Amino acid sequence: MTRINWRDHAPHVSKRNVLVGNLLGPAGGSAATIGAHVLRQLQLVARHVMQPGQTGDYHVHADQEQVYHFLRGAGKMHVDEEIHPVRAGDLICLPATCYHQLINDGDDWIEHLLIAGARLPERQRAANAAAIAANGPAGAKLPIACRSWLAVSPVRSSTGALFAWRAFARKAEGAEFIDAPLDTVQEVSMQRLHPRHATEAWSDPRCERVYYVTGGSGELSAGFAREPMREGDAVHLPAGTDHSVSNPHDDWLEYLTIVGVPADLSD
Repeated sequence: MTRINWRDHAPHVSKRNVLVGNLLGPAGGSAATIGAHVLRQLQLVARHVMQPGQTGDYHVHADQEQVYHFLRGAGKMHVDEEIHPVRAGDLICLPATCYHQLINDGDDWIEHLLIAGARLPERQRAANAAAIAANGPAGAKLPIACRSWLAVSPVRSSTGALFAWRAFARKAEGAEFIDAPLDTVQEVSMQRLHPRHATEAWSDPRCERVYYVTGGSGELSAGFAREPMREGDAVHLPAGTDHSVSNPHDDWLEYLTIVGVPADLSD
């Protein structure tokens, strides 16, 4: 279990005055701008903050799919020459080959979590690069998904204390999920744990998991290890980690759950 808070290290400034805090990156990596190199199924979990009046660069990826989860503020996403309004609570799923750009035309800062799925296989990267070259900045016009977890009905756990808003899941993962056009991210959901309650201990034998705390505080237990959880924490759990979450406080504990995809499913 690895825990890192965005406050633990200063962000760097990317193009167009975006403050980039790379929390979790791939295992075996060495980039000094990433807080912890632990991911094996996902590629990146990062916190981005854009000041009012700024516009990001219009760019594209051949090697990865991405999910933007907006935590604060409102603005626009420019995707393949189409404009999509976004605000706190929204998630946008972007397949590879989609040109995209974040625009902050409001009076408040925009804060979002950037989630990148596993690096696509070499053959797919080559095909994507060819599609990007052929289509140019107009993009490939692939289907994207833009929804808010606030518009999703919550699912209650068997204990009655945990509520989940499952905003996105991998293609054809079940009727209770809203399908997203992605292959390399298994699930993105918002969960809220009732005050003075805890979840049951459980594990996922195949998928790694990241919890990103958006409100409140609590504790995550995995085996004999216990880690506090507070707003801004990203907690990584390798596949097969038996764990539970507790909330001993009088306020709700709220966190985003991000689940990776095993290699045999993403190939």
